[in-house]
Amino acid sequence: MSNLSLEIAASALAAQQTGMDTVSENLANATTPGYVAETPNLTTMPVPGPNGVGSGVEVLGISQVPAQLAQTVDNQAQANLAQATARQQVLQQIQSLFPEPNGSGAISSQLASFWNAWDAIDQNPTSPAPYTQVVEQAQGLATTFNQTAQELAQAGADASSRLSSLVAQDNTLLAQVAQLNGQIVTVASSGASPNALVDQRNQVVSQLAKDLGVQATDQPNGTVTLAVGGITLVQDTTATSLAVQQSVALSSVGGSAGGLLQSLNSDLPGIQQQLDATAQDLASAVDGLLSQGYTTTTGMAGDPLFVLAGTSGPNATTTGITAATLSVNPTVVADPQGTLAVSSVGGSGTSANGANAQAIAEAGSAQTGPISYTPAGSTSLKTAGNPNADYNTLIQQIGSTVQQQNATVQTATSVATAAQQNLEEIAGVNTSQQLIAMLSYQHAYQASADVVNSANQMLQSLIQAV
Repeated sequence: MSNLSLEIAASALAAQQTGMDTVSENLANATTPGYVAETPNLTTMPVPGPNGVGSGVEVLGISQVPAQLAQTVDNQAQANLAQATARQQVLQQIQSLFPEPNGSGAISSQLASFWNAWDAIDQNPTSPAPYTQVVEQAQGLATTFNQTAQELAQAGADASSRLSSLVAQDNTLLAQVAQLNGQIVTVASSGASPNALVDQRNQVVSQLAKDLGVQATDQPNGTVTLAVGGITLVQDTTATSLAVQQSVALSSVGGSAGGLLQSLNSDLPGIQQQLDATAQDLASAVDGLLSQGYTTTTGMAGDPLFVLAGTSGPNATTTGITAATLSVNPTVVADPQGTLAVSSVGGSGTSANGANAQAIAEAGSAQTGPISYTPAGSTSLKTAGNPNADYNTLIQQIGSTVQQQNATVQTATSVATAAQQNLEEIAGVNTSQQLIAMLSYQHAYQASADVVNSANQMLQSLIQAV
């Protein structure tokens, strides 16, 4: 009987010691990212002892707290937050390129100064100074449009570079998940615990969720399958390498990559297109209004003011003008007073005036509606888009988009925080609970030790009696 007591007590000591070791491991990793709390699986010995008494306790293994659903929810929430944040960063970079309304180089204030400069010509059409002022204002506008277009292109290049770096990094992580899958299967088949490897894999998968929005599916053999948009990226020990394809469907990729793709495929092209439209309408409107007037020096038609970069002279083209290619006609720069058609009357011997300059000032100052003009020698009324309205629409579009995205990030942050807290409550290490478990294991260990001492004393007494 004493031998059986010793055996039962010895199994209890081993089991309680395993419990204390598990608690120590949990507390040591209380702040380790991706760590899932562990617990020993205890069961009675399968072979009963004599007289119906059990034969002790054994440790079947160390299991992790089941938290697959909470982990999946957290991965999705973190992916949504990463996607919203990546797009927000690009949008904020774009917004900084348009320092409206009163920032240095603001296009709206430059447009206002440009239109006002024409009024000065009307007041003194014989003085060369206001003509020079108009040209300088036009050059300033063209330069700002050019620079803004370049900066938008650079913002796109920056986002594309971030996306390429992200994909290169994630290809390494995908290969790491495949490798960990193989290691987990090998360790589990040997009878050892793969929990540390599972924790490491969970951390990598969480990063991939933030980067790409991957969905993870646990398999019966202990491996995990990763997919994005229905496309499998990791299965068992095989990983698929990704390549950057900017035209990929936005709905198929999440995480930071999804946010960058949305900016590259939608936000940046849309803003660039609207800026190009503003530049084109500025050229069309100003040159159209100039076409209905005459120069004060010759009484003849003048030259276009805004032209496609690389062209010049009276026949310079405005076709294909974008924000990047908007330029001021070199012939006008060389002789503003002799080439700008600011008078409403033409021909030799007439009294030149600045009435057409005044018409340009008034039409250009309009904030809405198309700009109308009738070319000299024609009776057909023509129209051009309003650059002020175009630009106001652009600024409103940027402001509204950034505001909406900020709200999206705020909501995603709240959801991600709640999901992470829920995961930590389920799978994380609760130090208070672990300390309570440690006391329980200690008390059981001490009680089992007392049984060993008692059984040992009984054996000694029996030996002495014999």
